[in-house]
Order: sequence, then structure tokens, then C-alpha cells
Amino acid sequence: MTVTDLGEMGDTLIVRLPDPEICLARVDHSKSKVYNTEFAFNDEALLIDQAFKKAEEQVQTSAIQQGILEQTKLNATKILRPMLEKVSGKKVLLRYRMKGQIDDPR
Repeated sequence: MTVTDLGEMGDTLIVRLPDPEICLARVDHSKSKVYNTEFAFNDEALLIDQAFKKAEEQVQTSAIQQGILEQTKLNATKILRPMLEKVSGKKVLLRYRMKGQIDDPR
């Protein structure tokens, strides 16, 4: 966040936030069980590693499909905004940065 992400209009503070993102999607290997590696042939460890990677990709995909990023924005409104209003003594509007790129017209 930089100074350009903060704006003020009268008694209102405008805060531009980055879009939410999933930073980490992990499967806890210590709580996971492998039941059958009978078809692993030579490299059982590689097969298990690939399975965990695929599972972690699926965890992230499922979270996005279930709306976790939109829920994060709602949580910011419920939690972050009241906190900023209390600290600043102003009404706070949370906005998200525009996506995309503006081409140089030159």
C-alpha cells in the first residue's frame, strides 16, 4: 500500500486495497494417508508427491469456486472498515484497484 492508495473527501477516507488472493494452499502431509501404492511401479515417492501437488491445486480451485475471494472482501468490510473508522475518526470507503493495463497512446 502506498500514499496513492489513500484519498480523502471531506469527512470520508477512501482506501484502495489490492484484490484478495490465495497465497498458500497446502495439504497437511502429516495428517494425510496413502492407502494403496500398488500401481506405483518404480517410483512410489514421485507418485505420492505428484498426488499431493494435484490435491493442493484442487484445494485452491475449490476455494475460488466456492467464493473465498468475495468472502474476503466482505470480511474486510466487516472487520477492517470499522477498525479504520475508529482510528481515523472518519467514514471509510474500501475500494479495490482497477484491473487491466492502460496502453500508452504514443
